[in-house]
Order: sequence, then C-alpha cells, then structure tokens
Amino acid sequence: MRIVIDMQACQSTGSRDRGIGRYSLALTKAMLANAGQHEMHLLFNGLFSDTVEPLISAFSEFLPMSQMHVWHAPAPVSAYFKKNEWRCRSAELMREQTLANLRPDFVHVTSLFEGSGDDAVTSISSNGEHLATAVTLYDLIPFVYEDKYLNDERQKIWYYRKLGSLKQADLLLAISDSSRREAIAHLGLDAKKIVNISSAVEPHFVPLSGDDVGFEAIKLKFSLDRPFVMYTGGFDLRKNIDALVLAFADLPSQIRKRYQLAIVCAISPNESARLTKLAISAGMAQGDLVLTGFVSDVELTSLYQHCALFVFPSWHEGFGLPALEAMSCGAAVIAANTSSLPEVLGRSDALFDPFDQQSITNKIVDVLSNESFHASLTAHSLIQAKKFSWSASGKAALAAFEDQHEISKVNAPTKVGIESLPLQIKPRMAYFSPFLPTRSGVAFFSSELLPELQ
Repeated sequence: MRIVIDMQACQSTGSRDRGIGRYSLALTKAMLANAGQHEMHLLFNGLFSDTVEPLISAFSEFLPMSQMHVWHAPAPVSAYFKKNEWRCRSAELMREQTLANLRPDFVHVTSLFEGSGDDAVTSISSNGEHLATAVTLYDLIPFVYEDKYLNDERQKIWYYRKLGSLKQADLLLAISDSSRREAIAHLGLDAKKIVNISSAVEPHFVPLSGDDVGFEAIKLKFSLDRPFVMYTGGFDLRKNIDALVLAFADLPSQIRKRYQLAIVCAISPNESARLTKLAISAGMAQGDLVLTGFVSDVELTSLYQHCALFVFPSWHEGFGLPALEAMSCGAAVIAANTSSLPEVLGRSDALFDPFDQQSITNKIVDVLSNESFHASLTAHSLIQAKKFSWSASGKAALAAFEDQHEISKVNAPTKVGIESLPLQIKPRMAYFSPFLPTRSGVAFFSSELLPELQ
C-alpha cells in the first residue's frame, strides 16, 4: 500500500511540544521502521515553516526527500476566528487535493482535533471525494465533559465539526482500550473500525546508573532537601492537582514531615501563586511544596528514578504517559482507578478513587509506611513497562491499515472511469466566475477566456 501520514500533530503550536506531538513522532518512526513493502509518504503543512526542515531532517534516515511533501495555503486559517472561515475551508480543499494527487491507499491523520488556535488544517471528505483515512484517537474528553470544556460557543462549533469529520474516518487508532471503549459508547461507532494500538515511552526513560552526583545538583537546583512524592503532567482541570495537594497536606504529620511534594512541570506565575496559597491554607509549611517549573528530559528522568513515590491523580486520561514514564524509570507508581490508568498500571492495589481526597491520602500512606508494598510496586513497574513498545504500536497500526484495506477492496463499489465511457461523450467542466454585465476585472477576463476554452 501507499500510506500518506499527515504530520501536523508534530507541527501545530498546540500539540508539537506536548504528548500528542511526541506520540505522533514516535509512532511514525515506528511505522516507518516496520513498513516492509509499504510505500510511506509524509505530508507537512508549509504554514509551520519553522518546523518543516527539522522534521524532514528527523525522518531523513527513514525516507528519501521524494517521499516527504509540503503543501501550502493562504493564512491565517485559525478556525476559532470567523473572519478566517473562507480561508480555512479553502485550505481544507487544498490539503485534500494535495493528498489526492499523491494517490494514497490510506491516509493517516496523526491528530484531527487541530487548528482551533493556529494554522493547522484537518478534514475528511470536505470536497465530497473520500480517501480511505485513519485517525489517531487520543480521547473524547471535551465531549465527555462538555460542560467543563466546551463553554465557549465558537470552540464548541469547531469541536463538533471535527467530530463530524471523525465519523467519516474508515479507521480509528485508539491509544488505549479505554479510548476505544469511549468512542464506541459515546459516538456509537462501529467497534470493528476502532483498533487499540496502545502507546509507549521514549527510549531515554530508563533507570540511570552512576547518576548520584548529577542528582545532587538537581536536588540543589530545585530545593529538594527531603525524599519527595512527585507529580508531572500539566495543570488541566482533569489533572486533579488541587486534590493531590490537599491529600498530601492531610498525611499524618509524622509522614508528611519526612517528605516534600514536587510538582514537576512548567507553570505560570499565577498558577504557582494559587497552588502555594492552597498548600499554606491546608497547613503545609514552607518548603513542603516544590514547584520546579520546566525541567529537561535528563532532569525529568532522574527525578522519576529518585522519587519516593509517583502519584498520578488525573480523573481522565487517553493513556496516561507520565505514569508509564515513571514506571519505566523504576518508580513506585499509584494512580486513579479511572479511564486508561488501570490498564497502564496493571495492578489494582496501586489505584485510588480520584474523586475522594481521603482515598488518595490513604493510598499514599499505604505506600510510604509499608516497605514491602513499596518494594513490590517498584519491582512491578519495570516488569509492567516492558509490555509497551513503540515497535508493537507501529506494527499494530500497519496491521490495522492492511486489514481495513482488504475489507474496503471486497466492499468497494464498481466505478466507471472516463476511459470506459463511449468515445462520443466528452468530459464536462464547470467554470465559476462573475460575468458581464458585472463590472469587474474577473468578469471581463472570463468573457475573454471562455470562448477560447469553448
């Protein structure tokens, strides 16, 4: 098959530096490494010009330049702004025509829900011509929690339009079984067209050896002067960070005095001030809460490896990559008992109810006060993490393309092409333009051109 992968998830300002961008980059590399006889092509959006060359360079070991393509459109096309609507629709048609020109057997859209706030452009069959299309399905969180995420009318219109496109897809590649079940339950989609290809972590998330000197510098940099309980993963409402802070504050004093709570991720000044105020109001002393701000990959790996416990209290995740990253580094990990996290952790006694603050507190106490339980969680993490690999996800995606392609060939309707029509029937062309007596340059131009076309 000829498979064309739309790489905008690795380009858009909303995704390229977050989990979706990292997932798409790693999955694409895994697919290219396992492509076999398939002819793979990559398609980039030229409106993100600063990303094109770095991405082409990143994939140059897998593909020749002739199989990497860039398309262009007029900008701006951010769908949130009504004044951009005509450009946005035009760009969708231009993108789909570019795809059609590549004559793919399958198109893979690495992230469909793009373009609300930047120049990403995604659509399926906007021009009325359908190309077999697969979409990576991360989650349906805005749809499931509409009252929390879709309060803005323009955002809601945009999101529902993308849902309409999603339903046009021939295949959904879910990143977890939880996301797969979500699509079946909430959108009523055919279960046969949704495949769980799972996820994995980047190869540098492994236990480091001989890192004590480096970690001492990291401790000093982030004011970590005690063993610490760790969280990373962003500040979205569903991440449930407030509940984690309050649960930590509610630990028995003899335990809380021995540990710090480290929130490890980039944070705005306003959010930092708010969380600090929350911790103080809950009775935590200065230094009990550590807000590191942005950390490098090397620092993050070391922090995972050296934390006393990693806690992931999010009440809804498409997959929950930080939990798997921590496990891959050998951390003891506990997490919410909702959405995809039970399948990631693979252990029921490591789960808590994220909607019950006391449940979070109790589980932290269970781990920090029971050495054998802590040791068993640490050992389990490294075993469980080995069940996930990008190679397996890439192979699963390609197998899903192959299966769906075979099904579509069997069910394909008979098509009659121009070449099979009687010779006396001419192809017809539609010409759209203002015409005389409208006084415009285009109208005059068309009046001169049409006789020549005739």
